[in-house]
Formats: sequence, structure tokens, C-alpha cells
Amino acid sequence: VEPRVTAGRMSNPLSFSVASKLTEKLQYRIASDTFSKISRKYGDPAVVSKLGESEAASSAALNAIACLRKGFCMQPLLEEEAKSIVFSGGK
Repeated sequence: VEPRVTAGRMSNPLSFSVASKLTEKLQYRIASDTFSKISRKYGDPAVVSKLGESEAASSAALNAIACLRKGFCMQPLLEEEAKSIVFSGGK
């Protein structure tokens, strides 16, 4: 997979736009920049190159869903914790 290039630099193909109502509802439980951190982690050119865009996007979405289900996140979750929360419904 060829990484995306914008203005001569590798670009991040992942971006989250979190609604203000959701941000207000989750205030103090999920840091306002958590979704940006997830986007940066999984949209990093090295990660996208290793996993491919589809897998990187899937991993980012899984991590975001896990944070929402957990109800408390200050940074991206470890992959195994995210998978456990999403696939087993646990916290």
C-alpha cells in the first residue's frame, strides 16, 4: 500500500469528527483529545504502511468504540484491551 502524500509529506488518512453533544456528555471521562490521539496512532504513516489503510482504520474504529464502551479513556487503549472490551462486551 502506497501511503498518501500531501504537499510532499506523508498524510494521515484517519480523522475523527466528534460531535459537540457527545464531547459534552463525556466530559471528564474521555479526554477531549482522545480521538485525535487514536487518529494519530493508527494514521501514522509507519502504521498505515505496516497494516494497510483498511486495517489501520478498523483498528482505530475498534479503539474508539472500546473507549466509548469503557466510558473512561485518556489515551488510546492497548489493542488487546480494546478487543476484549469490544468483542466480549466487557469493561
